[in-house]
Parts: sequence; C-alpha cells; structure tokens
Amino acid sequence: NNHKLKSNFWNIEYICDTSLDDMQLAKKIKLQPFKFFKEYETSIWVDGKFEIKDDMKQYIEKYGKDKPILCFPHYSRNCIYDEAMACLYLNKVKKEQIIKQISNYYQMNYPFDNGLYEMGCIVRRHNDIFLQKLMQDWYFEIKHYSYRDQISFPVVCWKNNFLPDICDLDINQNRWIKIYSHNM
Repeated sequence: NNHKLKSNFWNIEYICDTSLDDMQLAKKIKLQPFKFFKEYETSIWVDGKFEIKDDMKQYIEKYGKDKPILCFPHYSRNCIYDEAMACLYLNKVKKEQIIKQISNYYQMNYPFDNGLYEMGCIVRRHNDIFLQKLMQDWYFEIKHYSYRDQISFPVVCWKNNFLPDICDLDINQNRWIKIYSHNM
C-alpha cells in the first residue's frame, strides 16, 4: 500500500484495504496468497528484511519435496515456548497477548521442542486445498493472538497433523536470500 515503492524489475501491485492496519494487511497477504494470486500455481513470500540473491526456482527444486509448503528451520530455537519467551524478553509482543496464546497452546498439550520455523521465506503451492485450510487456520491464530507467526505456525501444523518441507539451511546465511537486519 506504499505508492512510493517503485521497481524496474518487479511488478508492484498496490493493495488498499482501509479496514486493516499495515501489519494486519501484511499478514493477510502473507498468509492467504491463494486470494491474491489465483492465476499462479506457486508463490514465494520473502519478508522485506531479505533480498533475493539467487534463482529461487533452484532453491525450490533442491529443497521442495512432496509438501505444498517449504520453509526454513528457525536459526536458533526449536520450541514455540522458547520463542515466546524471547519475544517477551525483547518486547516484540504485548505481554497479555503472548501469555494468553502460549497458555492456550499449553492447555491443548502442544509439546515442547516440537520444531520452530523461520517464516521470513515461504514457498507455497497455494492453490492446494489442504494448504488453503492450513493458511486459513494460521490466519485465525494471528488474528486472535499475536502477530508472531513463528509461534502459531507449528501449532497449526500440529493440529492438522502436517509437517512442511524444511530445508537444512540457515536463513541468515545461504545462497538464495540475504538478510539486512535481525534482532532475535
């Protein structure tokens, strides 16, 4: 929705939705690509803190297997509970939101050390019906709890008995994307 953004390479589509703040709009686009890119089979979400360095098709060919979503493992943690504590410590979330969210997951018996993904780069076959349900469930979690999608995504996968394809790369140091800054 920033009309100051211009590119000689990318086709920029401006989206105006005054019913959502900037963060909500970004999450809606990030988590529901099937609503915005119906004519395409695959979408790649890359957070604004990253620059694409190399051909993402090669990344997909090398690391995509049989799942409709491919992502990076979290670079330093393996547990949503640890991630929640880090978010609290770094003041990345409202304390009440994250405590309510994590408490709910704990009461559901969500396991400790059940995996954590870095959601700054996501490849999806977004027209897959199961994946659309998964993304809708994920968006529900974001709307009802915190914006911290790294915390809710593993829970949504667990609830749906699903494991994404995961590469074995560090999102901060790899051939395909370059990070500009990271505070966690």
